Amino acid sequence: LLYLCVNWLALFVGEFFGIFDPRSKMFVIRLVHALASLLTVYYSYRIVRLFSTRKVGLAVGLTVAVLWIEPFISVRNFAENVSAILLLAGFYRLAKYDPKKFKFADDLFTGFLMAIGFSVSYHSGVFILGVFISMIIRGSHKRAMYFLLGAFVSAMSFEGLVGSVLFHEPFYMLSEYVQTILSGRLTTNGSSAYYMYISILIVMFLFPWGMVAFYGFIRSWKKYFMIFFPVCFYIVVHYLIPYKQERFMLNIL
Repeated sequence: LLYLCVNWLALFVGEFFGIFDPRSKMFVIRLVHALASLLTVYYSYRIVRLFSTRKVGLAVGLTVAVLWIEPFISVRNFAENVSAILLLAGFYRLAKYDPKKFKFADDLFTGFLMAIGFSVSYHSGVFILGVFISMIIRGSHKRAMYFLLGAFVSAMSFEGLVGSVLFHEPFYMLSEYVQTILSGRLTTNGSSAYYMYISILIVMFLFPWGMVAFYGFIRSWKKYFMIFFPVCFYIVVHYLIPYKQERFMLNIL
């Protein structure tokens, strides 16, 4: 509902300023989506700079800018693309963790920020759960609790409150959505094929670059565990869910 409401508000503001033509409205909305999607390039660069040199960061930023599917897909108004920006922003905050300067309010805000992405696209909640589990595995129990608390406050603010006002039941939309995708009622047109997601990832991470990227991803699992585990957890969970769609892999890309 959050994403729908934001789009509705944009249309409403457009009419307030005298924009009634549907083509003009969608041009503005898609332009905003395309510009916002460029934040994926920015956060990719910033995350790499935390662990490597400026030269490597620029190489990654340029690679993402040239090869990344985000600016093209984002104008299709997929909620997953908007949530991806918030997820990357959250992972950037996690990556720049410094024990000497750390405050628990940092994890509170990171959880709150990533959970806004959850309110935009429910599937990104699997990433949030993956981050929480990875913190527990690494023994950062206090950080995990603060992170989860921030995510809970965010979810209550957007999903719980909106559900209570519109449907007189908190998290009504979420519960209906979960029941629908787990029921198997939507598994049509081969969307439940077991090879669907892996084939998409193979196509997007083109050979041979994709193989090199995959090797580097596996090889560095211990060093970048806070990113590695949520990504793998996301893929496994979505393989177990009966209802599958290509766009659910956009956050992985």
